[in-house]
Amino acid sequence: MERKDSATDIGGDGGRPGGADAGDAGVGGGIVWAIDKELATVPIESDEEFERQEKKWLETIYKGDKVPEVTGKVLFAGAILGWVMVACNLYMGMKIGWTVGGSLIAVIVSYSFIRLLRFEHYTPLENNLTQTMVSAAGSLGSIIILIPALYLLHLQIPQLVPRLEAWQVFSWVFFSSFLGVFWAVPLRKQVVGIEKLMFPTGTACAHTILAMHARGKESTNKARWLFGTAGVAGLFQMLKDGFHLFPDSVSLPFTWAGHQVSKLTQGISLSPMLMGAGFLVGIRVTLSMVVAASVAWLVIVPWLLDQGVVDGPSYRLVVRWTMWPSIGALVTSGLTATALRWRTLYNALSAIWKKRGPASKQAEAMKALEVPFWLWLGGLLLASAGIMTMLSVVFHVPVYLAFLAVAVSAIFAIIAIRATGETDINPINSVSNAALMVYGGLEPGSPMVPMIAAEVTSAGGSEAADMTQDLKTGYLLGATPRRQFYVQIAGILVGSIGAVPLLFLVTGLLEGECRFKDEDRAMAMVATMDPAVVEPAVQYAERVKQCRQRETEELGACMAEAEQKFDEEAGGRFALDPVYADVFEQNYCRMGTPKLPTIGAVVRSGFGRIVSDPSTKMPPYSRAALLIGILFGFAVTILEKAKWRFRGYMPSVMGASIGFILPAYYSWAMFSGALVQWIIKRKNPEWVEKYSFAVASGGILGEGLMGVLVIAAVMVIGLLGGGG
Repeated sequence: MERKDSATDIGGDGGRPGGADAGDAGVGGGIVWAIDKELATVPIESDEEFERQEKKWLETIYKGDKVPEVTGKVLFAGAILGWVMVACNLYMGMKIGWTVGGSLIAVIVSYSFIRLLRFEHYTPLENNLTQTMVSAAGSLGSIIILIPALYLLHLQIPQLVPRLEAWQVFSWVFFSSFLGVFWAVPLRKQVVGIEKLMFPTGTACAHTILAMHARGKESTNKARWLFGTAGVAGLFQMLKDGFHLFPDSVSLPFTWAGHQVSKLTQGISLSPMLMGAGFLVGIRVTLSMVVAASVAWLVIVPWLLDQGVVDGPSYRLVVRWTMWPSIGALVTSGLTATALRWRTLYNALSAIWKKRGPASKQAEAMKALEVPFWLWLGGLLLASAGIMTMLSVVFHVPVYLAFLAVAVSAIFAIIAIRATGETDINPINSVSNAALMVYGGLEPGSPMVPMIAAEVTSAGGSEAADMTQDLKTGYLLGATPRRQFYVQIAGILVGSIGAVPLLFLVTGLLEGECRFKDEDRAMAMVATMDPAVVEPAVQYAERVKQCRQRETEELGACMAEAEQKFDEEAGGRFALDPVYADVFEQNYCRMGTPKLPTIGAVVRSGFGRIVSDPSTKMPPYSRAALLIGILFGFAVTILEKAKWRFRGYMPSVMGASIGFILPAYYSWAMFSGALVQWIIKRKNPEWVEKYSFAVASGGILGEGLMGVLVIAAVMVIGLLGGGG
């Protein structure tokens, strides 16, 4: 009998007693829930192994025929909590430029919500489908960056960018996310069932669900480690973000190549979530990340600064260069890995519509659980038609570019899924900047055309990665893939319906036409501002506001200090006058104000205007870097698949590419988590085997949930204080 990682007797709460696998695991009285280490982590190298593991999953893990999955509780809780997640992510994204992955938060919130309502018999599979629906509703990235960016461009150049109506926003958000779900369907078996990519958040969700539904000593211990770690991580996050007792990151206090190391992002992010993710993905991936980050920020960036390629060590300026080698490596590695496994991938895809020889009965059983081929193809065609109609009719994108955008979104979905599966970081927004530049070169003029075409790749890739995370959770728990797919679609519909009024409410668009009160000054400011100066400008506006509360004799010195700090942060690229603080405060739709900076939208709108200019070129030396990235991705992927003695020492292409794009302190945080896990494993491998997933999941869960609560608390306090 195969060794399992855990066996949890859920009893009556988990399903009917006397499950098929209860006797095998030696636990009676109820369904036994187990996460099988082999099925979770051991890649498949042959068709025979594929058949064996598939049979094992059907016989020992699958529970969709034993306990309820799609129920009224799931749809009710999914809809309510989905709208809550949309509101949190919308506000957070427009406030600080970041959003939270909803899966882990949805797991614990949905469980608590159902218990609060005193519903009975809430099974782990119902919990899984609830989080699937909630996370699908909350992961609508277009509503946070692209749509606000288009409204800002409408203010600047209304002759080129028309104002979007509510139905257009809804249709775009729905169809762009709808497309990504269908790209995920044929890749599920490849990345989840065959390659066994980790998908750290998806894996953490499965362990969290079992911990919350657990009974028995070992499961109780896992639950204690999970919630204990989550409590510590949540407390630390509250003290850091709520009371500002700790900094976001710790930087090194010395210079390197004439530059402050802190400006080169060298340090470590004090993030339990990132450390927990590193605890899950391991040394190989995170070591590749820190090596790449060190090469990028300690070698390449100082050289770029010395050569005058970038004006300063600002992350947004640097990433416009570093994204090119990363893009080359990501694209090449993903396509090469898929090509090398063409036979296995073909077998996995063909199982959707035909039998696989001697295992026909088993294949038929699996086929009944998968998304039907006719539904997948029909839905893909419907999503593609909807997207291309929106692109052509509403956004005036040429038909050839609409076709190209949809086709390229498939490649970007592969990149997003593989990167998320290996590192838990989705690089698709950085990668989509390259598509934005390419489309801008093809169709110069209006920035709306390349921006909306590039968003097809970004939104589709993001939703595909989120869907596959949920499918990983379902695979580990024994859920039915077809039912997860249906609930994912329901979540997208719920999220799209809720996102539009919430966007209009948060930004002030419900109050009328989004116009500036002091329009001439505002137009001059927004239209000419370098995207890299936006954040310093927001801080400048806040400082000026504080200065005006000082005594008259202190006002001059305070204003001079505010201007000096702006010059230091922005390099003097944009001369600000105190009147701009008024402009920020008088922005009628609140976008671009200190209360709602909308950094992502402002930067995207500025970048869109730049790339739509025919004179826009790739940064110097970036073409050579792109070629190096392509060669690196191809060579390492070939070498790590070849059978030779150093195969296990090859770097992770995904890890290196992600490390090249992110600030270095994120990579170091993930590496620190992996290093701690590695040290403990050498001393106490049995503890790591039992509790490492629970501890890592607790770090991710604690920060993610507390981060939302702190922001919500700050928002409520601001509203009660009259500052909202």
